[in-house]
Amino acid sequence: MSYTTKHKYPKTPKLSMKPNPRIGALKGWMQEQHLSDIAIKKYTKEFQNNKPIQHLLIKNFLQPKQVEFLLKALEKQEFETKDSDLFSLQQTKDLRNSTTFVFSSFYTMLSSNYLQKMLQEITGIPKLKNTVDLAGSSFPKHGHLLPHDDYLDNRKIAFILYLGPTLTPKEGGALEFFSVDEENIPQKIMKSYPPQQNSFMMFKVSRQSFHQVSELLTDKKRMTLGGWFHG
Repeated sequence: MSYTTKHKYPKTPKLSMKPNPRIGALKGWMQEQHLSDIAIKKYTKEFQNNKPIQHLLIKNFLQPKQVEFLLKALEKQEFETKDSDLFSLQQTKDLRNSTTFVFSSFYTMLSSNYLQKMLQEITGIPKLKNTVDLAGSSFPKHGHLLPHDDYLDNRKIAFILYLGPTLTPKEGGALEFFSVDEENIPQKIMKSYPPQQNSFMMFKVSRQSFHQVSELLTDKKRMTLGGWFHG
């Protein structure tokens, strides 16, 4: 007489992978590797530790097709030449209310709650407003921007999106950060970042956030979109 024993094995629990809503909302513009929780933790550490002011450079920031669309649209804009003792460059009007679709879509992404919360987490700034300043800039040969701090009108984070072209240190146009003394007077250049196409620079605005754009020494134009997040 034989007996069969039925063994009951515990069922393997199903892993529930909840989709990250930030990725779903922003991946049409930003490259997905920048949107994971691991990436945000890495960027937070870099931002907090970078000196002389807190800043972060993210390379290969946007989807390549979006860089192409933005650059083509920017090249068609009217630029106003601005010359003074402090700067020599060309700038567009405010693009926040632009009727050009790619600019209005980009602005919607910049001012979205998903990007705002991501920036708050990286920078440690508790509250940001949905209003973002946005304009295009073009530096022709010998264009420059002398040291200044951007400290004005509740500006919390300055940002620059480099649309092209990538420049070498010898070609100029680098964003440079200064150390300051006890009276917040700029002293010497501590960091220098030559423009790299499709890179996104952001830095914390304060009375110590002195920076400049070095003289452009090439016939290539330094084309950017930039502005400020307010808080």
